[in-house]
Amino acid sequence: MIINDPRIYWAQAAALAVTAVGALWTVMGAAGAILGVIVAIAGFAIMRRAWAHRDREPDIKAAEAIAAGGLAVAVIVFVIQGLAHALIVLVLGAQLALNAQLREHRQLKFGWMTSFVTLMLGAVHATSSNYLLVFCLFALFLLLGAGYTWLDRHNHSGVKAHWPAMAQWRVVVTWLFAAFVLYLLTPRLDALLWGAGGTMSGSGYYDRKWDRQARDIGGRAPEALPQSGTGDAASGSGTGGAGTSATNRGGSGTASREYQGFNERQFDITQPDPEDGRVSNVKVLAMQAPHGAYLRVRTFDRFDGVSWSNTLSGRQIWRGDLGRFRFDGNGRLIPNFNQQMQVLAPLSPAIPGAAPALVVHFPAAALRRTEYGTFEAPRGLQTDTRYTVESRIARKAGRFFDPHSPPPRPQDLDLPEAFDPRIAALADSITAGVDSRRERAVALETHLRTGYEYSLSSVFTSQNRTPLSEFLFETRLGHCEYFAAALAVMLRTQDIPTRLSTGYSATTYNPITGRFEVRVLDGHAWVEAWIDDAWMLLEPTPFYPLPEPQEGRLTAEQIETYLERLAAIDEALGETEDRQLDPERLLLRFWQSVIETANLIIALLVWLLLVAWPLWLLLAVTAAAGIWLWHRHRDTLLDWWADQRLQRYRFTQTAADFHYVFALVQERMARRDYARLPGQALADYCAKLNHEGLLSDTHSALQAAAHACFVEARTWQPDWRGLLLAFYADVKRSVSRRHTAPRIS
Repeated sequence: MIINDPRIYWAQAAALAVTAVGALWTVMGAAGAILGVIVAIAGFAIMRRAWAHRDREPDIKAAEAIAAGGLAVAVIVFVIQGLAHALIVLVLGAQLALNAQLREHRQLKFGWMTSFVTLMLGAVHATSSNYLLVFCLFALFLLLGAGYTWLDRHNHSGVKAHWPAMAQWRVVVTWLFAAFVLYLLTPRLDALLWGAGGTMSGSGYYDRKWDRQARDIGGRAPEALPQSGTGDAASGSGTGGAGTSATNRGGSGTASREYQGFNERQFDITQPDPEDGRVSNVKVLAMQAPHGAYLRVRTFDRFDGVSWSNTLSGRQIWRGDLGRFRFDGNGRLIPNFNQQMQVLAPLSPAIPGAAPALVVHFPAAALRRTEYGTFEAPRGLQTDTRYTVESRIARKAGRFFDPHSPPPRPQDLDLPEAFDPRIAALADSITAGVDSRRERAVALETHLRTGYEYSLSSVFTSQNRTPLSEFLFETRLGHCEYFAAALAVMLRTQDIPTRLSTGYSATTYNPITGRFEVRVLDGHAWVEAWIDDAWMLLEPTPFYPLPEPQEGRLTAEQIETYLERLAAIDEALGETEDRQLDPERLLLRFWQSVIETANLIIALLVWLLLVAWPLWLLLAVTAAAGIWLWHRHRDTLLDWWADQRLQRYRFTQTAADFHYVFALVQERMARRDYARLPGQALADYCAKLNHEGLLSDTHSALQAAAHACFVEARTWQPDWRGLLLAFYADVKRSVSRRHTAPRIS
């Protein structure tokens, strides 16, 4: 069946253009957006040519030329960007080639399916809620195209169908609203993470020195090559270690995305971020995982009152097997927590991941493992690098434990030399009457989370070194490093080994993208305490929530939680005005208004069902009584209502008065099974009623008046009004005397 409606061509071309620009922009950035615009323009041009030549035989040569061009571009993209990007370009090129031959309805299905596949390929890589707009635009053109196709098919069959513009928009809005409500009310399932282990990087992380060291051990993979505790990373000898300059840590300008908590050997808790006065809270990582996690980067064991340092040595070079690194030498432990990571901004060589990491999939020939089980790449992490970490975590009573890391050392109980005894006294008072180590740790954690206030401003106002005593007993205000250091020291006064870990808090889940967003402000410090033969994760900072499993909550609830977290971040930064016009925030704010309205309606319904149940019972009884009375006295009530209507009627002294009174009479008679038949003349109907004895002597006079009004077209006579009222009254009396007349149920 040949397509005869040009709107079908334009709808499919528009859908392909939207998905091409959206998907390529998402996976390739600005270069992808330019390529997507080129594809969109080419798509409209090809569709225009296909419409003009639809009555001819398909141009196979033109289609082959387009397919060859798409294949060539896909090969170039594969070399520069990788397989995932090239696959999208290849699919789009194939669809453009098919569009050049589009002329029949059966070819449309493949085109719509190709656009949908492209849309989903882009969604896999989307890290922003703005991609939802691409979905909405695609759905818009899909619905319009389906409607135009339906009209075209009916016109082919000889049935002329018309679809007004307002009807088109009503259909589109109705379907989009239904899909929107279904999306909000659908429980979100845990991420399946099929294919976990994929890696991708545009530049790769090959390092000749590390690769040579790995090969020197005989090519066995994986093997460990011990190094001194003051190796290349600490000395900054060009390997890109975390202790090197900002340039070596991933490119210029990356200092705003790293803070001293990621330094190799020492960490001053009073200066966690080297940028003075402002934090650019950009996204640095996107994590896809079943639940949130703390991504460890560094671990410190010695505290001098202000600075944390690491006394443990023994970093190692590990060789991978095609980008797969297994850090569990005996292979007996099975990972149970996979994290698929995407780097969104240049970072240091440290590879964030949940501890302990057993397997790492990373696009490098060799990685360096630090003393505490974290790992580093040969150089700083570049934007759009993708890697996977497979960890084994233990969760008990809502707490995360690490039973696989090495047990504590004596240094994990050391206290600063100039130690304020008030800190130990405070810890003793808080844990008085508490016996178990775990309960004491939780008591101290709760004290800090509830009795102190988080403030990011202390990062910039505390230029001098502020001791813990001032934080605990005077200001009671600070950033996460103060809270973590205070808890670690107080736990050590209780003979509980502790260490301070730094990294990222990946707990902000975006339900639209299905990923946990990690921003600059999520650079964090927390405490790990040795309790019950495992390292227990403790979070003393009130601003940061502990990771919780995603329990299949409704999408609406998750969006509301996400927006609350973004509001808390804005409040902590003290900068909200410059974010008011952020497209993603505007979109999410619209979602929030819809969710709040829905919550209000649901709350009202719940109140009516649970609280106002006596009112519902009364309404039910009243409705039942009303239905019973209606069925029993319906005719009487309708007759009374007809009488009221006639009393309120204002006569116009025209033929309309005859129509109105006759209509009331016919309604009354129809309820007695004397309905006027379709097409029956009024005179014949009145003759039938007169024969049944239901009309009085006024019938003849009224018939003469009606003939004069309708047939002879005489002017209104003064006595006609009284005649109509008398006729109605006579019919009413006649019907009331005929109680035996059948009743319509």
